[in-house]
Amino acid sequence: MSAGGPMVSPGLPCIILTPICPHTLSFRPVVLPDSCVVEVCVPDDAEGGNVSFDGRCRLEMEAGDKLRVSLSRWPMPTICTSSLHGEWFSSMKKKLQWNYREMQKPRPSRHSMSKVFSTESLKDALRRAEEKERNQKQIGQEQVEEEVQEEEEEEEEEEEEEEEEEEE
Repeated sequence: MSAGGPMVSPGLPCIILTPICPHTLSFRPVVLPDSCVVEVCVPDDAEGGNVSFDGRCRLEMEAGDKLRVSLSRWPMPTICTSSLHGEWFSSMKKKLQWNYREMQKPRPSRHSMSKVFSTESLKDALRRAEEKERNQKQIGQEQVEEEVQEEEEEEEEEEEEEEEEEEE
């Protein structure tokens, strides 16, 4: 998948050709039946290239070289303790977070909502909000009064200074 290949169930007998860093969008991964024989040829007028197998071994190919890929006559035995298809699908679901949803808290029923928002609690909330607003207005009024008083004191000081200057 990291090379851009398709997701194929491990129970499906197939050959997958995945181009690595293709230079055009027309190169796409190809899934072929395991009975196919794939032949890769480097044209005679080409400079050559590289081929790798499962990213493990790399081989340089020159003009005119051919590479034939087919299913081996001697399959490699493997031991599998669980269902390939079911285990693979649940693994993909978990890793790719298919159909994943965060669990949310259940919504309260109407009956429980009426307990939470009773008429008395709404009245209390409204009363608290009005009291808070009055307090804020009062604090604002006090700040304005303090500023006015400071300005008056500054004016008085300026007048006294002017009188002293006139006396001298």
